[in-house]
Amino acid sequence: MAQQFRTELRPLFPGYLFVGLQAQAPYWRTLNSTHGVSRGVSLDGTYRPVPETLIAQLQTQCDDAGVFRAQDSYTSGDLVEIQRGPFASFLAEVVDMAPDQRIWVLIDLMGQKSRIAMDPQDLRRA
Repeated sequence: MAQQFRTELRPLFPGYLFVGLQAQAPYWRTLNSTHGVSRGVSLDGTYRPVPETLIAQLQTQCDDAGVFRAQDSYTSGDLVEIQRGPFASFLAEVVDMAPDQRIWVLIDLMGQKSRIAMDPQDLRRA
């Protein structure tokens, strides 16, 4: 049987709970004893905050349902720029993703919309 790609939702950081507390706050013991929480992120016994900029960056890569999308993942309707090949520098619209990980895009060639398959590595968000 041929291997197939499979998509399933899983936690990006299983067992982690992101909370906004001061590093000196007395709530760590309570949080560490919360069901499902392993422990606070620490280094040499000192709790370390996760930079808010990192959390904001992760949130910008989430869709409307809060599902994280990898940097190179696309959804129907995304506008992309073709990076390599005969259509390099052309803008195209993502219309479908094939099971073999090829991405189908619509490209405007001389006023005519053409549907072509592209390798995801040859695309970049526009």
